[in-house]
Amino acid sequence: MKEKKLYEFGPNWEATRIAIERKGHERILSFSVEFEKEGEVVELEFLGPKDIDSLPELIDVEHVIVLQEINSQRELGTIKLEFLGECWQEIWCDSVSKVGQT
Repeated sequence: MKEKKLYEFGPNWEATRIAIERKGHERILSFSVEFEKEGEVVELEFLGPKDIDSLPELIDVEHVIVLQEINSQRELGTIKLEFLGECWQEIWCDSVSKVGQT
């Protein structure tokens, strides 16, 4: 499995806000995470998470990496959000985008 790193937030970054909502006509589950470092803010929106049970732990993590599976055989969930809290965890999603950019 080949992966491409899309975003990375190290220990200098802090997750300051997490929002979960249903979007659009099809009511697709999504969540957004806002990261901040020394006044710089980056917000990412994730569509179609496969599991959101560990999502609250994102607010208190040391390291976050967003990867995309390349040439994946998966039909859904090719975006992986990995994060280090008490242990490494991951959330698979259908897509990710930077809020404010298309």
